[in-house]
Amino acid sequence: MSELDFRPRFRIYTALGVEEAEQILLEQLRLRNPEGFRSTIVKGHMVIHIAESKRHFWSPQMDVSIAATEEEDEHHPATMVRCLTAPAPAVWTMFMFFYGFAGFALLVGLIVASSQYTLGYEPWALWIAAFGLVLGLAMFLVAQVGKGLAKDEMRKMKTFVDKAFAHCRRPEAA
Repeated sequence: MSELDFRPRFRIYTALGVEEAEQILLEQLRLRNPEGFRSTIVKGHMVIHIAESKRHFWSPQMDVSIAATEEEDEHHPATMVRCLTAPAPAVWTMFMFFYGFAGFALLVGLIVASSQYTLGYEPWALWIAAFGLVLGLAMFLVAQVGKGLAKDEMRKMKTFVDKAFAHCRRPEAA
């Protein structure tokens, strides 16, 4: 998992079929789950959450998609387990809103300021652009702090999924 990724991703390839892979992960959640992870499941897709008692604003969740690869045949099934660790949807949406707002303020501020400058007026709209820039940088810094607070939980989730498939991994597909 890269330290720079806001939403780290990884893949696991297994010789199990899709249903078997789902059952392995469900069994891991039921029987070997010291962290108390919870999940919501829809066929081929699972969302793993931090236990309610341990959850905080920055707690991540892991989206797990289980799908057959194109190499699959009846004698040698191949399944890919894709995992995406990300902030909860409410946190992600809030950040995207503020990033969009900051970008919009920066763009509008620069356009209006350039028009004011071209017409020979005082370019007071540069303050709007500066506000957008500062807001964007502040949101980036807040996101880095939040990512730092969630790093241990992200690693625990990755380790949890890795352990579930440790005995049945295949080499990475080309």
